[in-house]
Amino acid sequence: MRFVVNDNEVDALTKQNAGHPILARAAQSAKGMVLTPEDATRAYIRQNAQWLILLAIIAIVLMFAIVIAGASYEPGGTGVFAIAGLAMAAALVAFMYFLLRYRARKWNDKLEHRKRGLAPAGTAVAIDATGLTMGAETFAWPALRLDLAELHADYVPSANASGTIDADRTHLIERLRLTAAGGRALVLDRYMISNGPILVDNVWRRLAAAAKA
Repeated sequence: MRFVVNDNEVDALTKQNAGHPILARAAQSAKGMVLTPEDATRAYIRQNAQWLILLAIIAIVLMFAIVIAGASYEPGGTGVFAIAGLAMAAALVAFMYFLLRYRARKWNDKLEHRKRGLAPAGTAVAIDATGLTMGAETFAWPALRLDLAELHADYVPSANASGTIDADRTHLIERLRLTAAGGRALVLDRYMISNGPILVDNVWRRLAAAAKA
């Protein structure tokens, strides 16, 4: 099995190059459908926008709580605190806007790669105890093997036992290429299939465990 982490091929997954996985919930069965590039793009942008809006709201609420606390402690500086709070909020909104545009650009740059090898849009994809179904064909788990796993790894902040903040290396499994009996290649992409995280992560669970056995 081959691994690609952040577009670079590696010999094996290690704590240094990939860290630990963030996986969707375990499921014995799940269903999805291959999306059109347009639908996948809209879903990706919408999901990112929702997360960024949520983070921005939390940050703005915290900022204004600090401003109110500062103004109550120093009433004469209320105007200064208010202007500072508005400036910080505006800067944060601008940052989130440009971050969303950056992610959209990165997505578009990789869209051709994401489409490569996928089943046609509208193809049903499902997993159950028997195997992986794509369209009208079912491939039993023992007849499938992992050929390539593409991951996105990054650092995320986390609190350790002493209360300080560390940066942990984590990764998402974005894309899997499987080989079925007879050498047929099957591709699953986290973002190009509806319910993709559940499908991709549970196929990984099953086949990666089988590969280690």
